[in-house]
Amino acid sequence: MSEIDPREYSFTVKRFLSDEDRAELSRTYWPKVVKLASRYAPTIDVSLGFPGRPEYLDLLRGSWILDSRDDKPPYDEVRDAVAFGLGRLFETQLGMSWAIIHDVYGESLSMVWRPDAAAREYREISFAPFSYLEKRRGVQNVAVCIEIFRKLQEMVRG
Repeated sequence: MSEIDPREYSFTVKRFLSDEDRAELSRTYWPKVVKLASRYAPTIDVSLGFPGRPEYLDLLRGSWILDSRDDKPPYDEVRDAVAFGLGRLFETQLGMSWAIIHDVYGESLSMVWRPDAAAREYREISFAPFSYLEKRRGVQNVAVCIEIFRKLQEMVRG
């Protein structure tokens, strides 16, 4: 399927995640963040949360790319940890919300933003962090989190 112009993209929010749903996401994915951080950034204490910067997530993913050890974690663990981290960044720094959405690609767990003002270039935004990282499985560029964070920040803040 070809790329969709973000101004023409549409989706339907099936439901926003509840507090309980978000707590379950944390129980599922936070241990993966901690495991990845202890391997690739052991000098940074993530016991109370990870640094709220996309560069930190790119550090974890980039370190995994460069890791040549035999016990290197599978990409699925990296994808899950970094995608969850991205979602948390978008939630805390851009005011996006976790939701289950439906679009032309199907149903997915996404981050959603809806503006307060009606006269905005983007009426609403949806971003699926797990799908985004999965699509970058073979990408050697280590700045994938910085790039998407800046793009969404620009879209949200206008």
